[in-house]
Amino acid sequence: MITKSLLKKPSSKIQLWLIILSIALFTIFLSIYTSYILHQNAIQYRSKEFTTITFILSKNVEQIIKKYDTQLNNMVEMIDRRGLQNASAFNQFASQKNQFDWLVNNLKTDSIIDVVTLVDQHGLVLNFSRQYPPPPINLGERDYFIYLSKHQDLNTFFSAPVKNKGTGEWVFYLARRINGPNQEFLGLVLIGISIKTISDLFAQIGDKLGSGSSITLYSEDKTLLSRWPMKEENIGKVNLSQLIDRSINFPDRSNNTIIVNATGFNRDSDTVERMINFQKVPNLPFIVGASIVKKAYLSEWFKSVQLIFLATSIFLILLALMSKMLAKSYNDNVSIQFQADHDSLTGLLNRPLFQERLHQAINKAERQQQLFALLFVDIDRFKNINDSFGHHIGDLTLIEVASRLKSGVRDYDSIARLGGDEFLILLENIENTDNAINIAEEIRFKLRQKMQFNEVSITLAVSIGISIYPTDGIDANLLMKEADQAMYIIKQAGGNACHLFS
Repeated sequence: MITKSLLKKPSSKIQLWLIILSIALFTIFLSIYTSYILHQNAIQYRSKEFTTITFILSKNVEQIIKKYDTQLNNMVEMIDRRGLQNASAFNQFASQKNQFDWLVNNLKTDSIIDVVTLVDQHGLVLNFSRQYPPPPINLGERDYFIYLSKHQDLNTFFSAPVKNKGTGEWVFYLARRINGPNQEFLGLVLIGISIKTISDLFAQIGDKLGSGSSITLYSEDKTLLSRWPMKEENIGKVNLSQLIDRSINFPDRSNNTIIVNATGFNRDSDTVERMINFQKVPNLPFIVGASIVKKAYLSEWFKSVQLIFLATSIFLILLALMSKMLAKSYNDNVSIQFQADHDSLTGLLNRPLFQERLHQAINKAERQQQLFALLFVDIDRFKNINDSFGHHIGDLTLIEVASRLKSGVRDYDSIARLGGDEFLILLENIENTDNAINIAEEIRFKLRQKMQFNEVSITLAVSIGISIYPTDGIDANLLMKEADQAMYIIKQAGGNACHLFS
């Protein structure tokens, strides 16, 4: 409030708290920044990993379909080697019991194969691996029969998914045309692939992706063939979303995973933020896709963030405790230092600290060619107050004097109590001698005003001696001595006045 000492103490405390606050804010910022970097790295890593997973899936699908396509081709070659001359010969051959046994023993051992079927030129089932003899089933309306019966296409036809007429299970077919000697249409050979079994195979990978994930198999026209988890109501429907093409045509083929927050074909139109990837199955008219929700693909990141913020919270708690300890230690040190440098009754500077301030003022005034004044203040007949009203009132009087002295000078001026009823005031950077005298008179006037302590009224008179730097000297002890002499002269003359040293 008055002295530079009192101003410096709070400043140091503010600096301490600013440092602690800076550490706390930096720690929080570092935690957030680290979490952000880990988030970006997690997305980049998982997206590349996801691309690899769907690529492997596409290769697995290729191997599975190629396997059954090869088996289908072997059946066609086996029939061709028979040299069947017409549809009647084919029907007779295909209807035999030994053909049923061959179908069961050589093809139906694989769980993915739902059924193997021989069909005549009119769409009637001649033989199939489920039972012998077959029930009367006509497949003439199936897409594979309609196409292959009308086209000289010896390649495998991949059908749309349908429900098997015998079991009601979802199946899609690999079909090949059987020709006679003159390329006339004799019938078909079919291998039905179980959509549910493919879904079960997808589950082995899907379970590792996490809850909410999915794996899908589409034909090249975006018709859903199979899915894990199974969703039968969508099998055979066309996915009109552009997400499949966006992923497949993504510029970066090494990582064509994309993150979307949109409705999903297989998600009942729910808006879900997820990572998706689609790959064309090499050399086949199929597309494999996979989807993983945000909670799953960022699961490791969520764990890392929890650890980061747990560590940050613990650190901030420890920092708060340490700050509290430092603040208490600081306050204790400030209190001890204050007590060492200040008068215990009035809180004013004591003699050693005042002398330090006086030396500093001399050095500053010398450098900047300034004047300053030293005021020696003594309360006239203060002993009478103690004798008349007791030392308690005397102490209250000294405290009030200190308060009025503070109000009579500038914030950067210094005031000290030398002991008893004697005070010193350092008025820095004054304009002239008259300025010092005017301030001394204002102080004397303030102290002259009546003081009231409960029922005790006291009116003081003070004697003030003044010395001026450098007019009266440039030595601290000399200036204090001269101000004391000027005050003593006033005392001898009756007191209650100000006197400039001469």
